[in-house]
Amino acid sequence: MSVHANFDSQDYKDITGYKISACLQVNNRIQDSFFVYIEQVIAPQFDFAPLNMDVPDATEGNKRGTLIISDDNNYRNYKFDNIDLVDYQIHFSHFRKVRLLTFRYSPEITNNGSFCTLTNNQSSKDSKSFRNKFAQTYMYSIQGQGSSESLLSISSKFTRNSNEYIRFGTQRTKDNSFMDLAIKLDEEIPTGGIQSKTITYKGLSATIDKDNFVAIIVDETYGSFLPYSLPPLDEVSVSSSYTDLLKIKYDPLSPFEYLKHAVAPPAGGSIIDNSFSSSIETAVLILENGTFLDHSKSMV
Repeated sequence: MSVHANFDSQDYKDITGYKISACLQVNNRIQDSFFVYIEQVIAPQFDFAPLNMDVPDATEGNKRGTLIISDDNNYRNYKFDNIDLVDYQIHFSHFRKVRLLTFRYSPEITNNGSFCTLTNNQSSKDSKSFRNKFAQTYMYSIQGQGSSESLLSISSKFTRNSNEYIRFGTQRTKDNSFMDLAIKLDEEIPTGGIQSKTITYKGLSATIDKDNFVAIIVDETYGSFLPYSLPPLDEVSVSSSYTDLLKIKYDPLSPFEYLKHAVAPPAGGSIIDNSFSSSIETAVLILENGTFLDHSKSMV
């Protein structure tokens, strides 16, 4: 399944990966904490389609336009209105050319709400098809979004004198989405505060409301970005800026790799490393201390 992108009326076909990262804090809303990363990889004998970062007036800032991410199977149709192209990187070797496009929303856009639509029609995988007890035990759902489905992972950090952290790893489907949850909460804040939302997992209920909610960090990753590690809970718990955790440490070519590409390139290997067609959503829910400490013994 090929995934494509379009920005400023320019098509970028067969992109190798994308990453959508956002953070909502109860006191700050999303603001500028919303990034979209797109990676393209081509063989060295080809050229990338032109990328124009010019703006009519240099004082106007970044290139702003509509970004669309879609795929051949119509599973995803993501539209990001009025998003800024803030930079791009190129990394070339004897074996391949790589380009990273970085998009980021300005607070003036996100504060107005309804800045993106993230339609996904991917069906949930039957828990029995995983053939393990974890999939059938650790089912989850988000209030008002859809039927229960299997978690891919769950992590937590409970402490006595600090916030509580619960990390959910899921496949992005039409049934449940933490990114949709974050955007919904963001829209509610200026109109009277967030309304209670309940997330159920393994028979437990975690209800977030205006009294216990601190922040949510959400990431949707596809393709070549899947091997990139996400910030561990220890790093999240000591961070003074959750927004900084959304910025990737991008370095697709190590000295070993570009030496290997020149001396002994992979024989018959593909320049595209994608092995999975699914996109994976990871959410870190940050709650006030003491909210769900009892879950620490029930989650196991």
